[in-house]
Amino acid sequence: MEEAELRSYQSESLRHCDKLLNEVKSDLDDIGSFFGGELRKTYVDATDKALSKIQQVRTKIRNL
Repeated sequence: MEEAELRSYQSESLRHCDKLLNEVKSDLDDIGSFFGGELRKTYVDATDKALSKIQQVRTKIRNL
């Protein structure tokens, strides 16, 4: 595989990670209108973990 092709895949993968991060953060901003109490806390905790995993993946892709 050529270097240019690999860079293209890397760039596209980073773009997808950024899009996913933005969507998850947007959902987190709107959570107050859907859930309350303990269910809200559980959702926020799970979303925070998902954001962390997405960031880890993004960092690994960026460092390739």
